[in-house]
Amino acid sequence: MNFHGTISGFGVPGGIDLRDIAFGSGTTLGFVEAGDNLSGTLTVSDGTNTAAITLLGQYVAGNFTKQSDGNGGTLITDPPAVGQYSLYNPHA
Repeated sequence: MNFHGTISGFGVPGGIDLRDIAFGSGTTLGFVEAGDNLSGTLTVSDGTNTAAITLLGQYVAGNFTKQSDGNGGTLITDPPAVGQYSLYNPHA
């Protein structure tokens, strides 16, 4: 299956479930910001299958995390930077 499109508004809460990208020790994750700093490309690979996803918005490469989706695939999340969430929720 091929996905062609752009994702906007990705963040907490939420995740991208890549069912065709097997999660394991060889799963890689990378993010390259576009020159205009308004989007970037998230690349996830299991060595056989690769997903290159364009994300609109500003992201920090080190914030992306990968984990098992519980069904053999890979779940990608983008938690906020430490202390960032408290700006939106004073009770955090």
